[in-house]
Amino acid sequence: MLTRFILLIGCVVSSGLSACVDHPLEIWTKPPHVTGGNTLAVLIAVAQQQGICLGIEGTVGLQASISIPTEKVTFGSLLRLMAPKYRITVNKGVVLLRDQPHTVRTWLDYPLDFSTGRRLDAQLLVHVLLPGTLLADADPKQGGIVGDFHPGHEELGPYNFTKTPIRAILNHFLRDSTQGGIWFVRGVYPLNPVVPASICELILYSEPLPNVPARF
Repeated sequence: MLTRFILLIGCVVSSGLSACVDHPLEIWTKPPHVTGGNTLAVLIAVAQQQGICLGIEGTVGLQASISIPTEKVTFGSLLRLMAPKYRITVNKGVVLLRDQPHTVRTWLDYPLDFSTGRRLDAQLLVHVLLPGTLLADADPKQGGIVGDFHPGHEELGPYNFTKTPIRAILNHFLRDSTQGGIWFVRGVYPLNPVVPASICELILYSEPLPNVPARF
């Protein structure tokens, strides 16, 4: 047990400095002037420009479009304008937006044992290994292989998480990346017998930003 604990601590501190900026809500930014712009796309663009790491739990709660002011605002003020009904918190440099009361438990709260022996493609971690481990742990009858991905992305790891909430694992991925990033889920998955096959979408700022469709 002691050996396992030492391995976990070693993993957490071995990545060095965080890619996520300090005090993200206090950063001043001049967002692009967009009328009827895609809210998620604007958020991603501004966050990438400032190196701000984001986790969004429930993008369906965001307004489909919004008019952005031209004057400089803090990132916290911008979030309150763009996501007025969301709970906004910061966890070790990662800004979290949650479209549910903090008392509502979701699959992102599930405590997972998750280990990798070496550095691996970030999308492989998020779309195959992480949901596969969750499925095997939460519902062993269903097995543990799910998801698909296209290789060629930034590599992260290795990891040795013990009983760690999935939300915290995803945040750790962002801090370990070279330039930070964002993870988001379209809808919030309640903690119930139905295990989600896809945990989230992951965008790393070290890679070209994808086109975000109007319906996200």
